[in-house]
Amino acid sequence: MNLGNVTRERCTSPECASGSLPMKVSVAVLFQLFLVSIALPLVSRAAASPEQAITYPEDIKWKTVVAPDTEGRAISVFMLYGQLEQKGPTTFLMKYSGGRRATPHLHSNDYYAVVVSGKFRHFLTSESESRPLTPGATWSQKGNVVHDDYCEGPEDCILDVFFPNGFDVKFVDPK
Repeated sequence: MNLGNVTRERCTSPECASGSLPMKVSVAVLFQLFLVSIALPLVSRAAASPEQAITYPEDIKWKTVVAPDTEGRAISVFMLYGQLEQKGPTTFLMKYSGGRRATPHLHSNDYYAVVVSGKFRHFLTSESESRPLTPGATWSQKGNVVHDDYCEGPEDCILDVFFPNGFDVKFVDPK
């Protein structure tokens, strides 16, 4: 960034007993500094540019997609790419409140998931099919296969879920 012409000269006034070096700053430099002082707080708050977007955990706006159960435990998402309502590649963070269990369900398309936090269970018929999935664990699920999920509380479970061919869900009667 060009800050214009800046020169220094020794201070000879009585106010400068310490011998400091004040700066003679042009009006253009003052104006540029003013613009930077306005822009920096905006950039640091948004932490985004055309080349990138950053969202800090405390800024995530979770959207409830499965209503809270009788104990107030919900399932929510935060979209990373695509849209839930449209076909095409979709990826999102999914949060299960600690202790929340999904209803048996299926999806038309295959999907892939990674546990980001919490202790999670993904299973076809019984929770005991595998040990709990912890951060870094992954699974893939073929489309049109009934399955269930459970977040072992008390902490919430966060998953990164990717549907290459679009998201949908159909809840199944657990008879």
